[in-house]
Amino acid sequence: MATYAATRIAEFYEPGRIACGYLSIFDPADGRLLFSIEIGKCPKEKFTGYARNSLEKGQRLACHSTHLSSWQSRDPKEQKWGGAIRAKYIVSFSGLPEHADEALCIAIARFFGWMEDASAQAVIFELSGNTKGHEALRLAAYANTASHLSPPPADSSAVFYLRSLRVRTNRHY
Repeated sequence: MATYAATRIAEFYEPGRIACGYLSIFDPADGRLLFSIEIGKCPKEKFTGYARNSLEKGQRLACHSTHLSSWQSRDPKEQKWGGAIRAKYIVSFSGLPEHADEALCIAIARFFGWMEDASAQAVIFELSGNTKGHEALRLAAYANTASHLSPPPADSSAVFYLRSLRVRTNRHY
C-alpha cells in the first residue's frame, strides 16, 4: 500500500519524482520507535539522510505532545522538516517533498485505521499550508483500490506487523 500511495503522491506533487524514502512508526506515549522500513529503492547517496530525517521528525513530534504535525516545530535552519503526523501512532516519512511526506503519512494512518477523524487531517493540512493534501489523499486511495494494482502480499512481514498494530489499537483493555 505505502509504495503505491507514495508513487501516486510523489507524481502528484512533483511529476517525474521517484517515490522512495523511509517510513517510521512511533509509540506516541513514549516516543519509542516501533517500526522503520525503506519504501521503494532509495539512491545510495540519499538513504542515510532519508532514514535520519524520518527518525528525527517522529522523535521530535513525540517530544511535543500537544502537536499534531512536525510542521509545528519545523526549523529549516536546524534541518528539522515537516512530514510526521500524530494519530493513534506517530507516522513519519522522509524522501518526498515535505507536503508529500505529510500526505503519505496521513494516507498510511487512514489505511490502517489509526486516523478515523477527517477533521484531524484537515487541521494538519491547515497547520502546514498543504493546499494539495486532500487531492493527494484521493489519489492515494485510488492507488490502493485500483483494479490494475495488486495489494501487498498478505504474508509480508511489514504488512503483518503494521496490521498487528491496527488490531492492538482496536482492543479494549
